Amino acid sequence: MDFDGRSCPERDLQGWLQRCQAKGLTCIVKPGPFILAETRGAGLPDWFLDQYREEVKNARQQGKIVPGDGVSLFHPKYLEKLTRWYDQVMPFLREREISAGGPIYHDADLQ
Repeated sequence: MDFDGRSCPERDLQGWLQRCQAKGLTCIVKPGPFILAETRGAGLPDWFLDQYREEVKNARQQGKIVPGDGVSLFHPKYLEKLTRWYDQVMPFLREREISAGGPIYHDADLQ
């Protein structure tokens, strides 16, 4: 995973945070992946939905699929990918929190 825009300029999270800090801005970061209304597909990456949509869709107890973008947040495939994502993004963000000299706000920074 890259957070510096190597694979795609829109992924330059590092550069965006540096620009925010240079302007004196504090950031609130929602690392997702499931962030609901703010983004298309509830924030889940297109590749995940393309590959696993039918497998991980929400279903009622009777097994009937629930319409919409929702996925089962306890499905093993979702949890596997989620864990891999957090293992990559959380250390990156932690190193850029206000308490570490970066621009990212964390509620512990108020104490």
